[in-house]
Amino acid sequence: NGTNGANGQDGLNGKDGADGADGKDGKEGVGIKSVTLSTDGELIITLSDNSVTNLGNIKGEKGDKGDKGDTGADGKEGTDGRGIASMEIVNGELIVTYTDNTTQNLGSVGTGSGSDSGSGGSDVISDGILIYTLLDDGTYGVKAGNGAKYLSSINIPDTFNMIPVTQIVENGFSNLFNLKEIIIPESISSIGEYAFYNCYMLSSPILPETLTRINAYAFYNCGFVKEITIPSNTIFIGKYAFYGCNSLENVTFVNTTGWDKRVLEKYSNGKPLDLTDPAKNAGYLTTAQDVKIVSGTLATTVYEVRELYAMAWNRNVS
Repeated sequence: NGTNGANGQDGLNGKDGADGADGKDGKEGVGIKSVTLSTDGELIITLSDNSVTNLGNIKGEKGDKGDKGDTGADGKEGTDGRGIASMEIVNGELIVTYTDNTTQNLGSVGTGSGSDSGSGGSDVISDGILIYTLLDDGTYGVKAGNGAKYLSSINIPDTFNMIPVTQIVENGFSNLFNLKEIIIPESISSIGEYAFYNCYMLSSPILPETLTRINAYAFYNCGFVKEITIPSNTIFIGKYAFYGCNSLENVTFVNTTGWDKRVLEKYSNGKPLDLTDPAKNAGYLTTAQDVKIVSGTLATTVYEVRELYAMAWNRNVS
């Protein structure tokens, strides 16, 4: 056989093909335009193509109340305040003394006038509740200040500036419509005319043993007073002192003797009045009830008995 021929040479590589044409533009994408949460807790998404998608309620249940925070640190200690210790009128000028012992002259305000149960003097204002009037005997009379009209209870002290308070002056606490309780100290010797006039809500006051005079109209129209004890040292009860006390049921005289027979027996057909019966005594001094005085077989008329409230009662102490 003949021999194989030699291998042929490899052919040359072909040239790269030309680039293809660009593809068409893709569609514009859709984005989120806005996100809102409705009052019902629904999440509303508005897309850029103005389509709206409601993703439903995403509002969770109300969480538990958090623990109370720790107490803050104490604040810095404040400086002491300055209050009014006293006010008094000196030569017609109002002088204020403060609790830091400084004083201030607020100028002329005039002077107060006293009642006919005591001589006139300068008014001294304590705290707006009570006003004190210096009397000729060197003691104080007392009356209500502007602040008293809002109170249901008032406590009168037995001294002011270390000086005894001895009188409740004329009209001192009249027309205090809220007043239910008055505490009268064992220093008061006189209750002035109309002192508690029209204090309709006033309940039964306790009169001090130092009291010698209950002046005319003193408790006029105190409709809630139910009982009164006339102290042993009282020697005068003015006319109409308890007139209009329509709830008054009992009046107890600690001292039943020595009362002026010229007045009392005039209205009991010359017979002595028995002042030992509190219920009858209430009838003598008020219009609260119709009471007849009975002495043996003789009885006065109701009119005669009721006239006693219009008379001044005096007690002889000699």
